[in-house]
Amino acid sequence: MYYSLGFYQESNDMWSRAPGGMVKSAHYLGNRNMQMEASSAHRFIAALYYQSLHGGGGMAPAPAVGVLAGMNELGRPGNSLNPVYGMGSAGSSGMILTDLPLAPDKPIDSGAMRFCDSCHRCSDACPGGAIVGEPRSWDVYGPWSNPGKKAFQNKMNLCRDGFFLLNFCLLCTANCVFTKHNSASIHVMVKQIASVSPVFNSFFTNMAD
Repeated sequence: MYYSLGFYQESNDMWSRAPGGMVKSAHYLGNRNMQMEASSAHRFIAALYYQSLHGGGGMAPAPAVGVLAGMNELGRPGNSLNPVYGMGSAGSSGMILTDLPLAPDKPIDSGAMRFCDSCHRCSDACPGGAIVGEPRSWDVYGPWSNPGKKAFQNKMNLCRDGFFLLNFCLLCTANCVFTKHNSASIHVMVKQIASVSPVFNSFFTNMAD
């Protein structure tokens, strides 16, 4: 069996207005569109006489599958961090389990995770203190985290309370350097430089501030 992961880009304009109803609308719209795409893929696979099962993020950790599929890297909040779209695609990821033979993709190294090593914008913005501004570690803080991986470990038990207290928080996504439009050439340049060298990462973080 093979995993197939897809994501639907949510509106960065609406994400930038976090927290509140605007970002909630962006998230729900992204989820709805992702479900339609997953349903279409499911029917397409069935037309080829292969089996498929669509279960969303409940089938496996979506960020981990996204990393293995070469679509994302892991960001400091533990979310999927796409080098082009930032964390705006993190909430609308669809997963299909299928026996259709698929060519495997390899993990990418766009420099996004290395950027998170020196950037703490999301942890500074987190009102509940759920995102810990510590280096990557093997040690988890509690049973809510899957062990066995070196990653940014967080106290996600604190996230849920702050998330609903602010009526859909997601300030981590809104403050992410990568969740920016590419309409300004500087954003494209930052992503290109960050992909090959971490030397200017702190400087780019200060620019975003």
